[in-house]
Amino acid sequence: RKKRASMYVHGSSTKKKPRNLAFGRMFNEKTLDHFEFHLARSARNATDGHTTAWKFPSYGSPPSFVFLGQQWQKDKNLSEFKNLLIDCFGVRLGKTLSMESIEHALVCVAHNQTQVSLVHYVIETGESPHAIKLHRSLPDCTLNIRDSRLADVNVLRQALGIVREVGPEAEKRAKRRLEKKRKEAEKRRLRLMEEKKKQWRAQGIHATPEMLHQYAEEQNAAVIKL
Repeated sequence: RKKRASMYVHGSSTKKKPRNLAFGRMFNEKTLDHFEFHLARSARNATDGHTTAWKFPSYGSPPSFVFLGQQWQKDKNLSEFKNLLIDCFGVRLGKTLSMESIEHALVCVAHNQTQVSLVHYVIETGESPHAIKLHRSLPDCTLNIRDSRLADVNVLRQALGIVREVGPEAEKRAKRRLEKKRKEAEKRRLRLMEEKKKQWRAQGIHATPEMLHQYAEEQNAAVIKL
């Protein structure tokens, strides 16, 4: 709040919460959502018996994200944390990706609902597009979820610029409006069908269901499908 930051990543270690890593976002100088993790493993502190020469990408280069594990879609906490990670690096989602523009990638693995691993790779391309080398970089760690506080739905919609409130009463009103539109569309469809049947009967034409259905589509009077 003092720095008017929209996001924060804070590391601390206390007797109550050793090796603690917190992620969060702010809105109107208040916490929007908050996640706390226990740093179970860190490559920098690991004793692997040899010295690793770390490689790092150029400054300001956004990473490409790779999310492995069904929990990123199924679990509510991990789904929100996934959104926070993408937002933290300012990455924009796209439908296409150029391999030449990828300088580094952050692979996020969900082992289960409470444990995730973040592994950072710097990508080195050769003369051939298939000659790619991966160099491990930082961060390279495993996190266990300690605590999470998800954003309130109405506050989140305000943060995204959507003023309309969401709640039980708002959902009931929306359902009533949709039901009213469906009934009006059904009445209009039946009225048009009866009028067309009378015209065809006067002309001596036998109306089949296929003919009536085609006429309804032409008049844009089909029932609204919810």
